Amino acid sequence: MESFCPLVKIHCENAGSGCTFFRTRAVYENTHKNQCPFDKVKCRLKCGSAAMFRKDLELHEKQECPKRQLECDSRWCGFRGTEAALEEHRKTDKCILFPITCPNPVCNKSLPAVQLGRHLRDSECGTLAMVELTTNLEFYEKIINRMKKTRDNVKLATKMTKTGSTADIYSF
Repeated sequence: MESFCPLVKIHCENAGSGCTFFRTRAVYENTHKNQCPFDKVKCRLKCGSAAMFRKDLELHEKQECPKRQLECDSRWCGFRGTEAALEEHRKTDKCILFPITCPNPVCNKSLPAVQLGRHLRDSECGTLAMVELTTNLEFYEKIINRMKKTRDNVKLATKMTKTGSTADIYSF
């Protein structure tokens, strides 16, 4: 018959999984039982992955979980979202601060998407782009489309900031 005396030493119920706990029942019940590293737990982000050891939960939630929150790579953006949401956000027509490459093949400069129009206007790239227009209509269309997207995104971001609804600023 098993003793329920709080001073009797017992093994953890997860001993078969690798737990080496062997202390009094009182210590087990008051501290270890709810903190055992070999206890099976589910992801707190509710990603649906199989139950894992508690000791592996932090690594999963910070580095592996598809529902973990990631930040945009651009310096001042501040967007946070799941891996899938971040991939969508990183498209140049979504993140106005995500670095893009100047469409002029001679330049190849990387700059925030929102600065492309100014870059083309104030640098030699705009002049080179005009020369390129005579032989490459596709290049011209690419520049115009990026400038339009950037302009529209800046207008929307400005409007949302003024109205105080910055929570939805990246849903466009």
